[in-house]
Amino acid sequence: MEKQEVVSKFRDLANTASYHFADDSGREWQSGYAAQRQAEELFAQYPEFQEDLRQAAKSYLWSFNK
Repeated sequence: MEKQEVVSKFRDLANTASYHFADDSGREWQSGYAAQRQAEELFAQYPEFQEDLRQAAKSYLWSFNK
């Protein structure tokens, strides 16, 4: 995948995770964790794009400590 595709997919997953984590009841958090795991797996798959992915992660409602 090209960098733009990876960053776009990462943003989509991060946005999905944030959406589910915004549910104060906690009922949707499992879906948030699933999307977060997928984003973290994508991060691990593409070390050459990690700096761009770190920048993308700054605007979402979950902690990305990579």
